Amino acid sequence: MRHRKDGIDLMCEEWAVTRRKVLGIILPSNLEPRERLGKLRSTLAAVKTDAEGASHRTTVTEEGHYPQAFPEVYVGLALTVHQCYCTMIGEYRLVMDAHYVWRELSVKDKLPVIGLAERRYFECLTRLKSFIDGYVKASRVIIPRTEKGAIPEF
Repeated sequence: MRHRKDGIDLMCEEWAVTRRKVLGIILPSNLEPRERLGKLRSTLAAVKTDAEGASHRTTVTEEGHYPQAFPEVYVGLALTVHQCYCTMIGEYRLVMDAHYVWRELSVKDKLPVIGLAERRYFECLTRLKSFIDGYVKASRVIIPRTEKGAIPEF
């Protein structure tokens, strides 16, 4: 089953480029499929225990402050997609990581690792794309315009 790329796919692919950097999985092209699958297993296991703000250090300095260490560099629509990703249920997050971050592996290779049947995988993919679409639309700021098209002063 092949899905046609749409606007949501393009936004998710933009997000996935940064996600690969954050997870440290920009893979060399000379890895064998078995090695890629092993890397996928270890990364997805880490993602299962990952939570929003997981990159934030929680050690207190002598002054009583929490030093911040945020490696995330999501910008633009990739930032909006990542904010949406942080609000998703775990199953959708696994499918999103598997589908967009691990493009090199076929769906059939990913399914045993994430523990889903093929039908459920594509159901989750369809639903998470709808979720992202709704989140992006709800996040947009609507600027009212006057009859002549100018932005009114407040």
